[in-house]
Amino acid sequence: MALHTTPGNTATTLAAATKHRRGMVPPLTLHYANTTDDAIDFLTQITYHEEEGKVSVTVPNCSQAQDGDAWLPKGWTVGGRRRSLLELETNISTLGELYRSLSDIRNQLPSPVATAMEQQVQGCCGNSSNHTNEPMIPFCGGAGEDTPASIISSPGTFQYFAQQLSQYPPSVFDALVRLHLKCTSYLRINRHQFLDSYYQGKVHPALICAMYAYSAIHAMICHPDQFGIYPFMDQLARDCYQLAHELVEFDFCSKTTIETLVLMHLYLVATGGTQDNHRNLLSLAERHTHMLLNQENKQDLRRLRAWMIQADLLYAMRTLTPPVIQYTTEPEEDNIKRWLGLHAVTSQREEQLELQELEIEIEGLLRIINQNGSLDRWRDKVRRIFRYNKLGSLEDRSALRLHAIYFAGKLQLHQSEMMQAFAKHHGERIGDRGWTDYFHEPTSPSTADQVERALMESMRAGFGLVQVVWTFFQANDRCMIIELLDTLSAAFSVLYFGNKMLQHIQIPCHEGMAGLVNGFARSPSMMQCHGIRQFVEKWRPALSEPVSVTEK
Repeated sequence: MALHTTPGNTATTLAAATKHRRGMVPPLTLHYANTTDDAIDFLTQITYHEEEGKVSVTVPNCSQAQDGDAWLPKGWTVGGRRRSLLELETNISTLGELYRSLSDIRNQLPSPVATAMEQQVQGCCGNSSNHTNEPMIPFCGGAGEDTPASIISSPGTFQYFAQQLSQYPPSVFDALVRLHLKCTSYLRINRHQFLDSYYQGKVHPALICAMYAYSAIHAMICHPDQFGIYPFMDQLARDCYQLAHELVEFDFCSKTTIETLVLMHLYLVATGGTQDNHRNLLSLAERHTHMLLNQENKQDLRRLRAWMIQADLLYAMRTLTPPVIQYTTEPEEDNIKRWLGLHAVTSQREEQLELQELEIEIEGLLRIINQNGSLDRWRDKVRRIFRYNKLGSLEDRSALRLHAIYFAGKLQLHQSEMMQAFAKHHGERIGDRGWTDYFHEPTSPSTADQVERALMESMRAGFGLVQVVWTFFQANDRCMIIELLDTLSAAFSVLYFGNKMLQHIQIPCHEGMAGLVNGFARSPSMMQCHGIRQFVEKWRPALSEPVSVTEK
């Protein structure tokens, strides 16, 4: 059993523990978070769980923990340390002793901090007497209530947060926040207001760290001209992600928590360190979003939800895996508009274009994931709404982005057709033997024709994708590279080997392929990213061969 309590609500922990087991409980292990000042956000971080017959409670650390064992109650010993946690073995054996220990801990808090935490819980959850019998997820929906007052006002949190990042120049953090609002954020209604809140210290530290983490990765790969001078961006991103993971209140239901979880998901996807943790983060974010939508129907929340859906569908497309969120909406324009519920709050054409692009992109991604509906018909709509005039405008950028998604979807579709033709001919043999080189697999004439047609269509789609990304790259616009890197590698494979196999047709793709690989390789900032470095190491030798891709 695991429970993360609401801020200041000791009774929630005890009620859940009582519900779990009445009477005697095994000896407890208390984990104290290794912070540097007074006990801060104390009861917001308590967890109670049982493992292998032992009950553990995780709480923040008091500063005395650094002075040896003398400060510990009788019968308590230090068991060990791991990351930011100090593990204590205790002699607590009953729920009464647990209650008294937690009450004593609570009483160590400075009175203003304890009062602020309890008022926050009462304001978010109503009368606490109605909620002590069962655990609940705290709800906080208003814009001014997104950040618990105890977190912002606590000097311990601020000092711990600041000390961890003090090794980096302060100017880089302001630049990362501005980059986030420009490139990696959802379509906020009031970006200037968020920036003011950031400078005033009113943004949750977990969200700040998550912004830093993903923006640093995005900056390394997509904006090396601005951030390439900093050799520490990769380490800064890792440090900030770890801080975000420690500071985020996973069970605190708010827009701040949702945005933090999605940014952590995007960081893990961009760095390749997923291990399915990113799916858990996005699933939790989706659950919080569903709860908030039942309480309020504000436009900013709907934009946040659309951004989360976009991130989920893009990852599913690039990895050929099922999306985390279950979608039942038919990918038609009217259905998408009603489902997302997006609308402009100003008369500015830029805002209207951004929202329209987002709606059309989600519609196209749903068609790709569900393989439902014509991508060519969807592309015709893209051409009508977003004309590419080579002017470097927002409309041009939207046209290129949507065409990149179109070509990625067509590549996925025709590769699937190619493998289905093989599977139909060879039955279960391919599955039994594992992956094979489908370019050299012996086939019947009819299967060979089907495979060749699918291969030619895959090559055309791959060529279109390479050309779009190369056009972006030449314009120094690299913001889609993270989202398309896996699909771009698949396009390279189809073009490279397809041009070798089909002698009667050659697609002149070498310039764009070599240009992208060499452009990546010449950027030390981009090469800090494991995925980019792996891409370059794979394709640079192949494209340097005299017999690689011939052009006609």
